Amino acid sequence: MIMTPATAVPKLLLFLTAAFQGEAFGGIKRSGREWSEQAAGVAVEAERAVKMVRQVMKGPARDRTLTFSLDTTLPATVRDAISSLSQFQSPVTDSLHVALFFNLSHQTINLGSVTHPPRHLLLVSLRSGHDVTSLLTQPWLSGVQSLALVTPVSGSLATYTLLPFCSPSLHYLGHWSPHTFTTWESLFPDRFLNTCHTVFHVALKLEDPPYFYRRRLHSQPVGVSVNILRALSTKLNFSYDVTEDSLDGTWGVLEGGEWSGLLGMVNRGEYNFTGNGFIKSWERREAFDFGEPIYQDKVSVFLKKPVSVQAWMDLVRPFSVGVWAALLVALLLSSAFFTLQARVQRSNMSVTSLYLVRVLLSQSTPPSGQPRSRLLVSVWLLVCLIITSAFTSNLVGIFTTNTFPAPITSLSQLAAQTTIRLTTPDYGSFTSNRMKRAEDDVSLRRFQGRIDLFPLQCEAVAGMTAGTHGFVEVATHTMIMLTTKYKKRNWYRVKEAFLTVEMSWVYKKGTAWKTKLDENIKWLKYTGVIEQWYKMELQHLDVGKKRQGRGKGVNDDPDTTGGRGRPLTTSHLQGLFFLLGLAWVFSIVVFLLEKTHEKMCCSFCPIGSVPPPFHLTPDSLTPPS
Repeated sequence: MIMTPATAVPKLLLFLTAAFQGEAFGGIKRSGREWSEQAAGVAVEAERAVKMVRQVMKGPARDRTLTFSLDTTLPATVRDAISSLSQFQSPVTDSLHVALFFNLSHQTINLGSVTHPPRHLLLVSLRSGHDVTSLLTQPWLSGVQSLALVTPVSGSLATYTLLPFCSPSLHYLGHWSPHTFTTWESLFPDRFLNTCHTVFHVALKLEDPPYFYRRRLHSQPVGVSVNILRALSTKLNFSYDVTEDSLDGTWGVLEGGEWSGLLGMVNRGEYNFTGNGFIKSWERREAFDFGEPIYQDKVSVFLKKPVSVQAWMDLVRPFSVGVWAALLVALLLSSAFFTLQARVQRSNMSVTSLYLVRVLLSQSTPPSGQPRSRLLVSVWLLVCLIITSAFTSNLVGIFTTNTFPAPITSLSQLAAQTTIRLTTPDYGSFTSNRMKRAEDDVSLRRFQGRIDLFPLQCEAVAGMTAGTHGFVEVATHTMIMLTTKYKKRNWYRVKEAFLTVEMSWVYKKGTAWKTKLDENIKWLKYTGVIEQWYKMELQHLDVGKKRQGRGKGVNDDPDTTGGRGRPLTTSHLQGLFFLLGLAWVFSIVVFLLEKTHEKMCCSFCPIGSVPPPFHLTPDSLTPPS
């Protein structure tokens, strides 16, 4: 293969012309023994073809790099001389490959591998008498996007192309003339502009919401992929049939040199392309062509939601342990100061503490008549006002929201949790194949030895529900699957994802017409149509939003309430009832002790004597005499 920029093409063509005219070439004189009779007989056609290539370079291909491929049956002197040119350039994606040949085949023309044909190819025949249809329908040319053949016919050069979806497929463009073929489009017309009612066979896997699924049992499949197929079939004039699963029920993995699942069906040519979105991997890129990305997603980890803090602890949760300790110390110190001030009234610590606790419980207190007590009382009232307001506010928030232990938000935190393993269904998906080679993956290497692949999806979900495993898969599909299929709500997604991926349709390697589908998919994507279809499918999949227009969404926390209030239950107030129960128990104990003490006192008191009343004030904290 000879690669040369436009500046070197004239020199190359001069070498070719000189070779066919019998002039000295690279220090080697052409002789009849060195040339076959076939080569000598086509000198005129070859000279005309070389002139035509020069016109192509100045006309349709004036802005492109040219790459020359020479027939191996050409004379050795020609091939050796051309290979000695000093100016070379590597081929680029939009370069034009020019193949000069006597006999066209993949063995005689070096155009790269069969699965990686050039994108734009101009075939130039150096002799007449070819079967043009047979030349252009060779399988190894099916992957060429822009294809034209120039061949000698009755003293002139005829130009052809192939329209693979039409009948007849051979299309005559006209006799070569630099005035007729002035633009790229005139020499290389769109071969796939109209698919002529071709039936495409699309490989699809049913359980893949929101791309392809059923909303009800036995209903017609719907989804984003179905909407795209309908739009493309209308625009490009084709029809399609679909399968709802692969023969082995897998997405597709390379095993023993053969592809299984949906990818295997496409690789064997049983189906033209997949309607499910696939993620690119090195193995897949080598074996398949990927179309325009349809949507972007993330591979994330899903974990069981932590168990909420015990409800009976709600009454103490408004304050931290430090605040409760500081409050207790303040109460004890304040009680001590009040007791010292009231020592002349023979007060005791228990009576003073009860007086101060009344303020904490928002109960009224008798005014202090002593100036020395009013300062401490006023400060204590201010402290109690702030403490009770803060306690009430936090308690309201606790009653109206769920409280959980801090969730895992990063992969580093997850890696530190040695009790949690990773899992995913082993059904040939991108994720399962990646986890099988965790030692080669930077993000998964830290979890090596902590990965379990279950044969069934339900087993992997059960591991996540039990709290022993983190479920790893594409985020959107997994959220929908957990919410709608398994009716699970006790999960959350780790904020940091393993990687961001793009979902694309997959075609057999060397599918030239996929570019036409890619152009229209790109238009649907950039105009926001696919995004709107995506949102609509998510709304249909979300039962709460579909019925009420609000509520929990698949992209939200499963326990959010969409702004709606929720009634308090006994579980929220069980701490209060627990405290009340303890108070009853202590009250009964105190009552029994008082009755016992009263009986003991009455046995020593004179008949008819009554103890004086008890008054609790900061100035007189003892019974009056």
